[in-house]
Amino acid sequence: MRVLYPKVCVAAEVCVASSDQSLQLWHERLCHQNKVHVKDILRKCQIKSDVKDSQICDGCCYGKQCSRPFGTRKQKATTPGELINIDVCGPMQQQSLGDAKYYVCFKDDFTKYRRVFFMQSKNEVSKCLEMFLNEAKNTGHMIKEVLSDGGGEVINSTVKSLLEKSGISSHMEIVKKPLQTLEADVEKEIEEISCNAEDTEETLVQQSSRNLRDRSILKMPAKFDSFVLLAEHIEPETYKEAMASEDRDKWLAAMKEELESLSNNNTWILRSSNISAFLQQLLSQQEGISLLISIIKEDMADLKTIEEIINEDTARRR
Repeated sequence: MRVLYPKVCVAAEVCVASSDQSLQLWHERLCHQNKVHVKDILRKCQIKSDVKDSQICDGCCYGKQCSRPFGTRKQKATTPGELINIDVCGPMQQQSLGDAKYYVCFKDDFTKYRRVFFMQSKNEVSKCLEMFLNEAKNTGHMIKEVLSDGGGEVINSTVKSLLEKSGISSHMEIVKKPLQTLEADVEKEIEEISCNAEDTEETLVQQSSRNLRDRSILKMPAKFDSFVLLAEHIEPETYKEAMASEDRDKWLAAMKEELESLSNNNTWILRSSNISAFLQQLLSQQEGISLLISIIKEDMADLKTIEEIINEDTARRR
């Protein structure tokens, strides 16, 4: 219902409402739809109204004065699969659970059936198109023509080859809408590009293959060419080198720790049956015999005496 009096509602006043069935009232009830469509709806629903009312709607004049009417298509699809509309949307600010930022929508122009595939990149359009064609073929419907807005993700060699292989005609429609003003009325420019393909009897591949580069021919990036790793074995190999190195004190501490371990484990306590064999092996060594004999003669528990023996041997060798 519409308020007739007063025009401006104030508190503590009763507003008079109208119960007429004018076309203008139904036009406002149905969110300012086209009055031609409103007449059809009222006739189908068997609602009586004054269809002769041709009142001009002020709200439509103010709200739609910059909008232009939608164009009508001369040729419309009459069977499922005759015309498929393709559109790609993205990237989205929020990724999906499968890390998808894009989606491609396939819409049948006749049945208005829509099939949506989620993608991580626009390069997957050809793969989604192939899956959609296989699904349509399994349901008994053959795709005859596809319509797109001319985007690079749809109009490329891969998609074109797939459509030609399936015998599908590709049609591109680019709509250019210049800046519209109240003074000038510029018509919409439509650029159409059509591509017809011959029918073939080849069957579609169920799953597309992905070509990977041979890892044997991959080269190292140039940024690593100027770096060379050099490593030298700087650990001394003899006792003399250890005493002459800068880490002499650390080597002495390490030897002291090792001697303590030998003393705690009674390593140098020899059995009587092994003394002769040990002396025979000891005398066969030409280097270090005097040092080993001096260490054996001393009590291994006295580490200070062993350290003095090592120092004396070092001074003698110098």
